[in-house]
Amino acid sequence: MPSLVLLLVVLGAPYKGTVDDAKRASEVAAQSFLQLVDEGRFSETWDSAATLMKQQITRERWRLLLEAARSGTGKKEWRSHEGSHFTEILPNTPEGAYVVVDYRSGFLKKPQVRERVTIVFEEGAWRVCGYWMNDDAEKASLPKP
Repeated sequence: MPSLVLLLVVLGAPYKGTVDDAKRASEVAAQSFLQLVDEGRFSETWDSAATLMKQQITRERWRLLLEAARSGTGKKEWRSHEGSHFTEILPNTPEGAYVVVDYRSGFLKKPQVRERVTIVFEEGAWRVCGYWMNDDAEKASLPKP
């Protein structure tokens, strides 16, 4: 069965590839982002983020929000990839090529956490444009992408 090939234009950069390629590349971008977050390198996550995100929040505000979100979790103990979803449309964003990557994670002070990293294809690369975390993973359902 032939693979679905996508051709989308996001901020002037076309994405040409399969959905599976998009998911794989986005998962790598999400892992790199989460590694920086786990290491407390919050400002660096903004530096490599999508322009779409940078237009919505300052570097300092982003750092403060991540710092606050992660201050009560303690050290990451484990993280499990739950899945990835390709979409062209997300609420309050321009049409484009997005992959939403979901994880279930455990931290020293929060044993069950859900995390979601949203990635957009921009300027020839997959870049983070959003991060969501809920520390009540048993009760919380992931927001719809």
